[in-house]
Amino acid sequence: MVWHTRIEDWRTKVEQRKNVMKMNIQIINTKLIEALKKVKVKGKYYTGGSTKNESMGNHVAIGASSNGVRLCNANHFAMCRIDIESHDKTVIVNKPGDIVVEIDKLVANLNGFSKDTLLDIEAGDYLEIGGPSGLAKMPLMMNHPLPAAINQIQNMSISDKVIVGKTELTTKLQILPLLVEPVVKGCKIIDIGRYKFDYDSSRENLVISTSKSATEGFSASVGIVESEGESAIVEFSGPFLDFFNSAVALNVCMRDDAPIVFYNDNELLVKAPFIEG
Repeated sequence: MVWHTRIEDWRTKVEQRKNVMKMNIQIINTKLIEALKKVKVKGKYYTGGSTKNESMGNHVAIGASSNGVRLCNANHFAMCRIDIESHDKTVIVNKPGDIVVEIDKLVANLNGFSKDTLLDIEAGDYLEIGGPSGLAKMPLMMNHPLPAAINQIQNMSISDKVIVGKTELTTKLQILPLLVEPVVKGCKIIDIGRYKFDYDSSRENLVISTSKSATEGFSASVGIVESEGESAIVEFSGPFLDFFNSAVALNVCMRDDAPIVFYNDNELLVKAPFIEG
């Protein structure tokens, strides 16, 4: 009789746990850590008339669906998204759902497990991270600080028309990150945290540059794989290239003094234009 009561109590607790469970996934630790570090988008930013080491922010919205896991972040000047797809075989979604957590706290907990471990991550009233070596717990956040921006980047469609807000970005380029990398390195030496993309459609030429003054700057042409649309110039603040897989072609959508969009099949970054003054 006592055992029967204990079993019933256990079953009741299991059912209660199922009712509060918001999300459950299994994922390779290194895959999640890499994505979390990317969506923080740390680097040099030009803000308030000076260059600072900053990030996009320390909160991430994580959504799980039958397609896989989507991580999103945003601040007032940029938005980003990374998809870890189910067919990649590094993630299994047992229960779809949406949560928001602090990036640094989650990465710290994940670093307590072996890098190649398949972790069980379950969200209910709090987040549980389970692996062969133990169980970690951490709090969930109620919302991302910018829920409207998160909703926008979560649902942003990349198709024949790329639209940010009400602006269609009509110039589309495809470039190779490995060719852009030395140009970005040159720009980083100037240490101002700003980049200018200047596309000349008549010559199908893209120049990436940065400038601290009339006598201090860097610029170089970058080879283009494909291009369409009119000439356009956009300047923006903060890192962009390190966010993307360097082995995959990078698509760029832009328009004069409008947001600039970078994307490949699994990664998306939107930057607001920097306008002097």
